[in-house]
Amino acid sequence: MASFSDTIESTFLTSMYATRVATAPDASFNYGTTVTTVCSDVLGDLQPARPSASNYRQTGAGADYRIDHVFFGDVPTTVPAVGDHVVSSTNTYVARNVANFKDHIELELERIGV
Repeated sequence: MASFSDTIESTFLTSMYATRVATAPDASFNYGTTVTTVCSDVLGDLQPARPSASNYRQTGAGADYRIDHVFFGDVPTTVPAVGDHVVSSTNTYVARNVANFKDHIELELERIGV
């Protein structure tokens, strides 16, 4: 069976990987940060999101963010979760929404450092 990325025109094909940052105390109750690779070499199509009012969200704390990119790609062994960092070429994004379908994943992403 063909993978989802086989349906994407090669000029739009992008490779990405995802990492998860965890903060936990050690035996001395000092907090440290651990970065784990969730998945690597996932092929798909990374597109700028069309700006709309539905891309705007607000949390209970009043913070807001914008969904500015969408990734459609193959389903990796471990699917990224909300809050994971997604890296594609030189850009890093935070996954804000994750949809895991039978034949592909869809990630709504917020670009970091813009």
